[in-house]
Amino acid sequence: MSTPNNAARFKNEKVMLRFALGLLALAGLFMLIRWILEIREDPDLIPGVSTGMVAAIEFKENGQQLVIFDEKGNKSPVPGWSEGKVDETPIWRPDGQRLFFTSDREDNTFNIFRYRPTARGAEKRSLGSRSKGKPWFGPRGYKDENVSALVASGPSVTEYNPKAGTTRQILPPPSGEATGDAERGVQDQVTAFYQNLGKAFIEAKWGPEREVLFASMQNDELQLLIGQNMTQTQTGFAAPTIYEYGRQILFDVSVNGDLLVVNNGFEFPPLRGTESKAEVYKDFIKDGKLVKPYANVLYLVKQGSPDRKVLFASKDGLDGFGTALISPEGGSVVLQAGSFDESDNFTPKALILLSMSAETIGEGKMIATGNVYEPSWSANSKKIYYIKANSGSRDIVIYDITTGQETFLGKGTGEYAYPVPSPMLSKNP
Repeated sequence: MSTPNNAARFKNEKVMLRFALGLLALAGLFMLIRWILEIREDPDLIPGVSTGMVAAIEFKENGQQLVIFDEKGNKSPVPGWSEGKVDETPIWRPDGQRLFFTSDREDNTFNIFRYRPTARGAEKRSLGSRSKGKPWFGPRGYKDENVSALVASGPSVTEYNPKAGTTRQILPPPSGEATGDAERGVQDQVTAFYQNLGKAFIEAKWGPEREVLFASMQNDELQLLIGQNMTQTQTGFAAPTIYEYGRQILFDVSVNGDLLVVNNGFEFPPLRGTESKAEVYKDFIKDGKLVKPYANVLYLVKQGSPDRKVLFASKDGLDGFGTALISPEGGSVVLQAGSFDESDNFTPKALILLSMSAETIGEGKMIATGNVYEPSWSANSKKIYYIKANSGSRDIVIYDITTGQETFLGKGTGEYAYPVPSPMLSKNP
C-alpha cells in the first residue's frame, strides 16, 4: 500500500511530466510556425544537383542567354529568357545547389536571379528598382558562405540575403551602428572619408572569416583598392587601408588571406592635407622629378605581411595584365597576360599558370596563347576553364593541369563567355 507521501510524489511527477511535454509541444509548435514563415518567404527547399555542370553566357543575335552544359557536354538554356534580354555574371553558390546571375528578364532592370539546375525557370531574388551587381559568395569554408553574398553596386557594398531578397549596407560602414554622440562623430568621419575616396564600388571580396573586406572603387579618372577592417570598436570602425591607385585595379583574395593585385596604369596616391611630396615620395624622386616604379604591375601581399612581392612589372606600360585568379586551394594563380595599345585597349596574348608556394613563388608556365578570355578554376584546383576566340568564334576550353590536355566544350555550337564550373565535382574530376 502506498503512503500519502508516495502518492503526493507520484502526483507531482505526473504534473512535471505533463509540464515538460507541454513545453516540448510548444517548442515544436514554435519551430513549425517558424518553418512555415520561412517557406512563405522563400519556398526553395528542393536540393539541387549540378555535378560536373558548367554555366556560361551565350551571345545571341539579340541579347545574351545563360546556358548550362552537363557532364556529357549537352547544352540547356536556363528557362525564362526572351529575345533582347541580357543575362550576365553567372556564379554558383558554394555548395553547387543553386546558380545565381544578373539579368533584365523582368522590369527592364538588372536584378539577381536564382536557378536550381533542371528547374522550370529562374526566380528573381532581389528587391527594388535599382540595378544589382554580381553577388560574391565566400570566403571559402566560412560557416555562412551559402547564406549571404556581397554585392558591389554604386556608392555602397551590401550583404545580400538570397532567401529574403534583401540587402544590408556593409561599406561604407553605416554610421547608425555606432552608439553615442562621440562614436557617431567618428563614424561620420569614416563615411566622409569614403565619399572623398571614390564615387562607386566596382568589386568586393571578403578575407578569411569575414574579418577584412577588400574592395575596388572608381574615382573621377582612377580606380583604387582598399581594405576595411570589419571589427567594430566602441568608437565605430577604423578608416580603410588604401593599397593602390591606378587606371585599372583587379584583385583576388586567397583562402589563406593572401591579396593578389593587378594595377594597370599605376599612379601615386594623392597627397592629403599638409603632406609633402618630397617627404612622402622621397624614395621615388630622382633628379628632382617624381619617377613611377612601374606602369603596370602584378604583386602579392602575404597574409599578415606589409610587404609586396612583385611578380611581374612593365615600365613602359605596353605589356599588361588582365584577370588574375588564385586557385581555390591557394597554391596557384591563373593570369591573363597581354598588351595595351595607345588608347589603353587590352589585347590578351596568353594564359600563364603561376606558383604561389613559398619555394617557387612567381614561377610559371604558359598554358594557352592567343585570344584567351575569362578564366575560372574548378573547385579542386585541377582544371582551368576559359574562352578561346578564333575567327569570330568563342569556344569554352577546359585545361587539365595534370595532363596538359585541352577539351573544347562548346564545339562550335555558339559564341560563349564567362564559363563557370559547378563546385559539385564528378567522380572523375
